[in-house]
Amino acid sequence: SSVLNVVLPPHHFLVCQYYQHDLQPRDAWLRRVSLLYWATLGTGSDLIWTTCCPCDSCSSQTSMFDPLQSCTYKSQSCSTSSCMELDDHVCTINQLCEFIYSYGDKSFIKGTLATNTLLFDDDASTIELQGIVFGFVHNEGTLNPNLLEVPGLVGLGGGPLSL
Repeated sequence: SSVLNVVLPPHHFLVCQYYQHDLQPRDAWLRRVSLLYWATLGTGSDLIWTTCCPCDSCSSQTSMFDPLQSCTYKSQSCSTSSCMELDDHVCTINQLCEFIYSYGDKSFIKGTLATNTLLFDDDASTIELQGIVFGFVHNEGTLNPNLLEVPGLVGLGGGPLSL
């Protein structure tokens, strides 16, 4: 499997969204907040993933996605087609899809499969893709050190979970 160790430049970046409730005296409003997450592009992988809280074994503890802060995060059940596409998946007691995703060099990640909104923003315009399947990684296992440079990967392989 080949991996392009290219960090997305500032004018093309991966963003996960969440909504934040700001309570002020006499008014309440909903503010849309986008969070930037750097990711490596990988042609040898089909899965888009980012490190996610909690992740005790993750190398980058500062840039982790927190699903509790997202209103667009949606866990995938074991019966979804996206879960079935993963070779190594298990069902939790709540019927959620957990996975182990292995690479050709025997490195692997473990996490929860979910969907979220993905934004591409170049300051002139924004493209919003809803319901994109992500792997939210809770354990980096024995991940290749080249993939540890940034807290995520955008899978550009030819499979059904690829971007």
